[in-house]
Amino acid sequence: MNSTWIKVGDAVTWGSGSPRAAVVGFTSKQDDMDNVVDYASVELSADLKSPCGRVWPTGKRIDIPTQELRRLS
Repeated sequence: MNSTWIKVGDAVTWGSGSPRAAVVGFTSKQDDMDNVVDYASVELSADLKSPCGRVWPTGKRIDIPTQELRRLS
């Protein structure tokens, strides 16, 4: 896995920078083109509301491709 720049316990964000989460693990999955993609399993540190109004609550775990993540300082 190419996730050496982030580690379990790191605080991360993605996209606009408003989502906040903590890394709890890593996995790899194959995409539709049979490429292996590295994912970080993250636990939301605050509610996340999409532009359409859907809300993912604090504590929800989701998998995000590691290439989309940025470490928070």
